[in-house]
Amino acid sequence: MKSFKTLFNKEHAGSILSIGWPLIINNLAIMSMNLADTIMSGQHSTDTLAAVAAGGAVWTILFLTGMGIIMALSPITAQYFGKNEFTKAGHYLRQTLWLAVMVSIPLAIAGQYCETVFEAFNLEPEIVELADGYLSAIVYGLPLSYVYMSFRMSSEGIGHTRPVMYISLLAAVLNVFLNWALIYGHFGFPELGAVGCGIASAITLSLMAIVMLWYVSGHYRYKPLKIFSHFEWPSASSIYEILKLGFPIGVSIVAEVGLFSCAALLMGSLGKNIIAAHQVAINYAAFMFMVPFAMSMANTSVVGQLLGQGKVREARTAGHTGMVLATGFMTVSALIMIVFATQIIGFYTDDPAVAKVAIGLLGMAAAFQIVDGIQVAASGALRGFKDTQIPMYMNLFSYWAIGFVVAWYLGIHKSMGPNMVWFGLVIGLAVAAVLLTWRFEVVSRRAIPAPVPETISGSAV
Repeated sequence: MKSFKTLFNKEHAGSILSIGWPLIINNLAIMSMNLADTIMSGQHSTDTLAAVAAGGAVWTILFLTGMGIIMALSPITAQYFGKNEFTKAGHYLRQTLWLAVMVSIPLAIAGQYCETVFEAFNLEPEIVELADGYLSAIVYGLPLSYVYMSFRMSSEGIGHTRPVMYISLLAAVLNVFLNWALIYGHFGFPELGAVGCGIASAITLSLMAIVMLWYVSGHYRYKPLKIFSHFEWPSASSIYEILKLGFPIGVSIVAEVGLFSCAALLMGSLGKNIIAAHQVAINYAAFMFMVPFAMSMANTSVVGQLLGQGKVREARTAGHTGMVLATGFMTVSALIMIVFATQIIGFYTDDPAVAKVAIGLLGMAAAFQIVDGIQVAASGALRGFKDTQIPMYMNLFSYWAIGFVVAWYLGIHKSMGPNMVWFGLVIGLAVAAVLLTWRFEVVSRRAIPAPVPETISGSAV
């Protein structure tokens, strides 16, 4: 049985929180943009809210596919930073920027042709048209958003996360202003509804990249990386290394988020009130999830830097510490969702039909908060060890062979309603939490060097 010292270390907790608190604010700011989209589109009309929910489900899959690949830069940078090999960290940032462009273009094009996806899930025709318009607009922000993510992952790898926080806070304010102008037609702009929401998001994402580029080019913390010291063409070997680590991360993230996105589309087949209720519940649950997600990314940096310094046992303890922090927060989050469910839903909608469904779904969301915290923390620690391939298979099995099958079979096939769709989500997350925690135990224990035998007069004892 493990002692508490191997599960939690104050020094490592301090490092995780020091890197993580700006990421927590960043993630909450990004989620506040989604929250603003949800609230402002809902106040425009129920159709607009449903369209943003459906379009956002597909957008999330497109965006996270590339984001997961780019996330490989964080552990790569962290380990080189721990070894004091700063110029190699700069080299991999330049290569990631090339990869960001290569990945974003086909994904942006794909986003223009997703109308059949909405139709396949039996969404109402007017919702299909609005959702397709929203998606076609927001994908224009994809290329520069990946440029921003590349600089962000480099910043996380070196443990300098405050610029990420500042930029996201500015973006959150700008997004509300643009939504107000383009959704409702203020300041001389036409009333564009769901399409206006997509345009506002695309503009905001693009400006985030421009500001981040300006910041990195002049700040002293990035000077040792020599990011802009010279131009270099894509390197096949370096890009392959990034893809080898990043592709499984992308698949793992899409496996989880794709499950929730498909759940939204399944809900759409049950009617506009059901999908609107689902959007309310999932939006708040995702908002709370941003805290452990940020801590998991900070944990990737801390674990990676410790491994770069050759401190494997400390890296293992740091991984455990991150899991304790994330799980503790999500336990508190679950209690808040149970106690204040009515107040939370009232903040989103005053439609009694939507609220009646949403309160049951929020109860389900509270149930998976704890296991969600465990699985995301374990994933972050594993990324620090550059272990992503086996976790990818574990996530695919958990979310799709278990979670989606249960959600579809009980909620849709057996017509047991939206609560059973969410029950499938809970089961999928629980299985992932168990498997990923076990994987971290195996990988981190295996990485500890074998003790060197003591010798007497040159002979092993």
